[in-house]
Amino acid sequence: TIRRVLPGVGCDPGFSLPCPDESGSHLSFDGRSLNLSQWYPRKIIALDPLGVPGRVLVVGHGICGHCYAKGAFWALTTDEEKAGDYWLTRVDPATGENQDLGRLGFPGRALAFDGECFWTNHRAAGQLVRFAAP
Repeated sequence: TIRRVLPGVGCDPGFSLPCPDESGSHLSFDGRSLNLSQWYPRKIIALDPLGVPGRVLVVGHGICGHCYAKGAFWALTTDEEKAGDYWLTRVDPATGENQDLGRLGFPGRALAFDGECFWTNHRAAGQLVRFAAP
């Protein structure tokens, strides 16, 4: 379930949206739609204001985090959680084309963009990691 959090209040009891297929990890907003990523199904799904699924973008790897920046979706991805490689994958919202643009040297979780750089979490090291956008 997707819940809305109100500053100084907490969860809004009057608002909730179901996750498609009862699965979801990370949210982003592209200026039009709320977008939900699903790690194992490898999808980014656009949701309308009522939570109805729309556009589905298939990503080539499992999605550990994603954000929307610079006109595209950016996903932190992997094929093997425990010992595999982790990539920064760009997903074109118009065509669905995926492009792995860089490899992380650690298992990251979550992804954010501050207008200049990306941020992720290196959970095992207890660190936030900032890196330049390609």
